[in-house]
Amino acid sequence: PHSMGLLYSAFTYYTGFKVNSGEYKVMGLAPYGNPVYVQQILANLIDVKEDGSFRLNQDYFDYCTGLKMTNARFDELFDGPRRSPEALLTQREMNLAASVQVVLEDVVLRLTRSLAKETGQKNLCLAGGVALNCVANGKVLERCCRVRRRLVIVGHRHHRHCRHRGSVILRVVFPGVGVLLCSLLRARLC
Repeated sequence: PHSMGLLYSAFTYYTGFKVNSGEYKVMGLAPYGNPVYVQQILANLIDVKEDGSFRLNQDYFDYCTGLKMTNARFDELFDGPRRSPEALLTQREMNLAASVQVVLEDVVLRLTRSLAKETGQKNLCLAGGVALNCVANGKVLERCCRVRRRLVIVGHRHHRHCRHRGSVILRVVFPGVGVLLCSLLRARLC
């Protein structure tokens, strides 16, 4: 239940988009908003450690026990119910998208830095649904990969099997190259 992908999907649901297909809309909506909810997210929804490990506060989510991604406490935290898919987008949804995108980027950067430091690898392979977030990937390239030789993003499908395919592809295509295979969907827990 402690997954950056599930956190992002919860905001996808809350902003009125379809889970597991509308996440790109949240990413695309983020530049139009201001990240005014970052502190609320960090104070209530996710505990992020310096190394990028994290734990989600399950009191705000229903994806483990219910039929929805979020619950009434989530609604209270962000001043109202989720946007109906038919409703017009407002500045609130844009601000929510900007905020969760900032949090995601921070966690991804912390994880990639700490894993590179821990393993000493210069090459980085990202796989899984969160690795499809091209904005976060751009931040990794810009801030973490200057000393690396390669950043490889694997997976045209966003499900757990891409991680395994990706590691096989990298071993065949780049034999002898050390690769840090980092699944951001299921990061190390606190």
